[in-house]
Amino acid sequence: MSFHTIREIIGTAVIDQGFCHALVAGDRAALLAAYDLLPAERQMLLDIQADGLAAFAQQVYERITMAQQAPTLRSVQAGTSAHHTSAAHIKCRPQI
Repeated sequence: MSFHTIREIIGTAVIDQGFCHALVAGDRAALLAAYDLLPAERQMLLDIQADGLAAFAQQVYERITMAQQAPTLRSVQAGTSAHHTSAAHIKCRPQI
């Protein structure tokens, strides 16, 4: 798994409002095309449904954790945990 690349994507979303909106609610496929991800990793990120960056990052974390326990990412593409922290409601913040 391309942990470095996935961390880069989440980190960029934290500091760049336009990138954040594209990742969470925009054209995620076009955004991810610029990154060197395995097809299963790209699909995992495309399958996430979140209303903010914190919820998106939480789902990434949950899916990666599940993938580490399963032989392939295919086993985690179908769902996510219902557990979300209060930070899950944070929206993309304006760029400073």
